[in-house]
Amino acid sequence: MADFDKYSASYQQELDKCLKFTGESSDYFAEYKACYLERLLPTEYRGQILDYGCGVGLLVACLAKHFPLAKIGGYDISPLSIAKINKELKIDGLFTDDISNIGSDYNIIILSNVLHHIGLADRSDTIGDLAHRLSHSGMMVIFEHNPFNPLTRKIVDRCEFDKGSKLLAPAETAGYLLRGGMRISARDYISFFPGQLRWLRPLESFLGWLPLGAQYAIAGKKDG
Repeated sequence: MADFDKYSASYQQELDKCLKFTGESSDYFAEYKACYLERLLPTEYRGQILDYGCGVGLLVACLAKHFPLAKIGGYDISPLSIAKINKELKIDGLFTDDISNIGSDYNIIILSNVLHHIGLADRSDTIGDLAHRLSHSGMMVIFEHNPFNPLTRKIVDRCEFDKGSKLLAPAETAGYLLRGGMRISARDYISFFPGQLRWLRPLESFLGWLPLGAQYAIAGKKDG
């Protein structure tokens, strides 16, 4: 696994450098994911949300904007990354690098491009543990890079903190959710058009079935 303490001060700059040829920045992709989650959740959502692997808080900032009534917290293995998160985002939610502190009864747990950083031997246990931390009918949403998209693989190969990572096929990711006791409630390929083709983006909501998106999202629902 990458030493994310090492990248905490320059994480967003490094990520933006890798994404430059797409015509977009890390802020765009964080906002994209928050908008995707908004389509899954009811209006005026008030539940507890955990961003597992929250890093320096790029997605957290977007979640706070889209779900102002939710209680948002985060976990990351990097204490220096946690320290970089905007203090205003930490007012209502717990942010920690100690897994024993994150508690339970979360309505939504999000793993955004995190699972491929977790060792193969630990993935089932990690998803199983997080499933136990969900509420009675909670949801886990996993975003991952699409290994079948050549441009995605190019970005991952260029990224310092992704070196040595093996990307997961959607079926593998879905399998972890199923073994964690959840049913698959959503499965979509996302992020199809780079900045140069942004005028085509209104079509993306109709292309979730097409395995050409730069990333994919799979949601697992816990039914009692």
